Amino acid sequence: MEQQVLENQYSSDPYKRICLYCGDSFTAHHGLQRYCPNKYGIVNYCKNQQKQKVNEKNLANLAKEVNKLLEHFQIEEKVENNNHLILEIVFQNTVSKRVKRTRLINMGFDFKDYPARVYNSQGLIVLKYGDFYLDWVEEVDNDLIFKVYK
Repeated sequence: MEQQVLENQYSSDPYKRICLYCGDSFTAHHGLQRYCPNKYGIVNYCKNQQKQKVNEKNLANLAKEVNKLLEHFQIEEKVENNNHLILEIVFQNTVSKRVKRTRLINMGFDFKDYPARVYNSQGLIVLKYGDFYLDWVEEVDNDLIFKVYK
């Protein structure tokens, strides 16, 4: 259809055009007009329909991007909830519990994803997962030992 428009632009009457939306021929009122001026008794019908079609396509693409972002945030939330659940299992309503890093990893704990870092009473950084704190205590046989407490 685009080629027909180009052919029509260089014909004997430069204002004789083919509508980009419906394909009907029409006489343009100015050099930039590419759509029927009047269709079904409605002024700029084809132009408005084409605009609506483009807007709907743009909205559909935007909706896809938003859905991808939402999926990303839901995955992050699941990881955070998973970490919190693992700490609840390890903690088991005690005052504090010492646990090896490998045990947490084997349970599916993700150390890369932590919602907050805070300082303990000694001025050292402690990872905070919900109402749990994960404090590095020592290293034994190339494995880190953490203290879990509320």
